[in-house]
Amino acid sequence: MHDDNTLWRYLDGELDPTQARNLRAAIEADPELSRRIEDMKLMSDEVLAGAPEPDEAFADRVLAASRAAPAAEVLDLEQARRVLKKVAIAAAILAAVSLTYLGFRMVPEFIEPAQAGSLLP
Repeated sequence: MHDDNTLWRYLDGELDPTQARNLRAAIEADPELSRRIEDMKLMSDEVLAGAPEPDEAFADRVLAASRAAPAAEVLDLEQARRVLKKVAIAAAILAAVSLTYLGFRMVPEFIEPAQAGSLLP
């Protein structure tokens, strides 16, 4: 069974000559496959029938617009990893400092002053 992607590539002329020749032979030998190809051609024709034809200057306008557009910024993955590692380390340090601070602030509330003296050597 031929998948739709291969059939569309066949209809668009995107298969290499050997693949196209083999598929053409399969279409001629299989009435069901031939019907599928005809249905796909009709669907393609209906979709393209509503599409406007580009004028002769269309390609020139597209190229000019692409040259005028600012270049897309490319993300350096190694730099992003280094920054992420630094952020993770900073977050871990901040969490440790915060928990230590909270621990020292909360512990005296749970220990009575008389008991606190007996805890010292």
